[in-house]
Amino acid sequence: MKPIYGLVAVLVLTLTFATDAAASQNRGGNTANTQSEQKVYQFRPEDSRILREKYPDWNRIDEHHRGHYAAGDHLSEDWRSRMQPVPIEVIRELVLPPPGHVFGYIDGYCLVYNPDTLVIADAIDLATFESDKNPR
Repeated sequence: MKPIYGLVAVLVLTLTFATDAAASQNRGGNTANTQSEQKVYQFRPEDSRILREKYPDWNRIDEHHRGHYAAGDHLSEDWRSRMQPVPIEVIRELVLPPPGHVFGYIDGYCLVYNPDTLVIADAIDLATFESDKNPR
């Protein structure tokens, strides 16, 4: 009878460690997916000019009373009411976003974001003429 208790104890410990290791790898995998999502798109320097021509109101944006958007950030809860789609004629001049990502315009920023995860892949601030990766 005692050998059975020993076998059961070994099995329980093995399953416990295996479950902890799998959970740890899964958490790390989720972080890697979020980090890799941030690097899936980058606006080109000339995209600022193209977007400023389409959105001439950029010079009326109050930079001090708006949100800040950058690659890796998540969209705020009220994003749907303020986000505008980027017109197809403008999208034709840009590098297409990766699958699952879309362009949007909000608070003077043009974004590439994933509407499912709400993670921003890249952003251009048209009010300050800066890309997240291409400062003035």
